[in-house]
Amino acid sequence: MVDAADSAGGAPRRLWPDTRQRAVAARCARPGRGLRGRHRGVDRRRRGRRRGAADPPLPGAVRALRGAGHRVDAHPGAGAQATVWAHGLFATPDAVRHTMRAEIRLMEEAVLHHQETHWHGEAGDIVVRPRAQVRLERGARYLADFSLLHGRVGQLNVDYAVTVGEGAVTELTSRIYGFANDAIRLCERVVLDGAGARGLVKSRVAVRDEISGVAVPPSRRSDGWSRSPARSPQPPRGW
Repeated sequence: MVDAADSAGGAPRRLWPDTRQRAVAARCARPGRGLRGRHRGVDRRRRGRRRGAADPPLPGAVRALRGAGHRVDAHPGAGAQATVWAHGLFATPDAVRHTMRAEIRLMEEAVLHHQETHWHGEAGDIVVRPRAQVRLERGARYLADFSLLHGRVGQLNVDYAVTVGEGAVTELTSRIYGFANDAIRLCERVVLDGAGARGLVKSRVAVRDEISGVAVPPSRRSDGWSRSPARSPQPPRGW
């Protein structure tokens, strides 16, 4: 798993000695705060402390044979800082369905960095559906990074919705490489809901063969002082 995480762009050297580690297999999870092993996936809950950095980054690694999912509920308090790493390692030829549902609310001046990296095999019988509902209070910062650069994408459906409050900042980054008959759909919505709110959506997708298209809907703003998000171009073929 460490070697696969390294191939997927992770940093396995950071997994020890001072990083919280959780191993999950089937229905069982090692005892640990905010992590539950369930029949069909993993349930992670995290509440950051007020005013100050949270504990070392909390990694979540999922290695699926038939299917898996995980849920993230993150509510860092005012001024707290937290980092969440999620690695999806799907190297087997079996059909896999992986879902992620996150409900995130950042209080004033809180910071959360959510990084999800996938490593797939060559079969293409994979369905990945990450979902996130995010609310940023005044001055908060939310940075999300999703990458899938190894193996077949299969079916990917990303749906992120971020509401950015006064003076808050969000940045959503996606890096995906698809080929054969992969199907990719990106839906990253940002609502700038306050004076000085800022958002940036960067979608970098490289495709070839018979892959289906990519769609990024326009973001909205609710006042005249916020900046609309910018989007990087999406090359139809090559990288």
